[in-house]
Amino acid sequence: MVHETDLTTEDRRTCADCGHRLGDDARFCSRCGTEVESGIEPTDPRAHAAPSSGEYMGFWIRLAAEIVDSIILAIALFVLVAITTNASWLWILILPIAAYGIFKHLKCQTLGRKLFGIKVVNAAGDDVSFWRGALRETGGKFMSGLFLYLGFLWIGWDQKKRGWHDHIAGTYVVRARRGKSTEF
Repeated sequence: MVHETDLTTEDRRTCADCGHRLGDDARFCSRCGTEVESGIEPTDPRAHAAPSSGEYMGFWIRLAAEIVDSIILAIALFVLVAITTNASWLWILILPIAAYGIFKHLKCQTLGRKLFGIKVVNAAGDDVSFWRGALRETGGKFMSGLFLYLGFLWIGWDQKKRGWHDHIAGTYVVRARRGKSTEF
């Protein structure tokens, strides 16, 4: 019989649900999304801030943050269209991506997410890369809305409160930690 103390760190860094091998700093399984067991200490000190299962943000708070962000983007779009003679449909495509890029640079939070204290993270619990975020905000959200917005409603049924756009991009929406990670 093998005891847990006989296992190496590499042997212990597998998902308890699906058996997928986990990276040293992973806080979630990249295959099934299960949170890494807290009893096994990861080797990376960044992993100590792993969100607990109660910190996944659900449908209503995410919707409220999205409404705030949409109002801000609509005002910006209105101003841009009013002061330029360029085709307004081009701004509709460019503005959300540009806004996401700006706010990604400012600690991975839009103004709506900051207002409600939520943040988008990857499976390791770190800020998402620009390209992963762009995939989530454009292609992922397009797919979530394509079938009667079922991908967004999925947040209410998913155990980890993930929409289709989160599954596509490998992201999670969690409560933002207080401190440097949420300051602009």
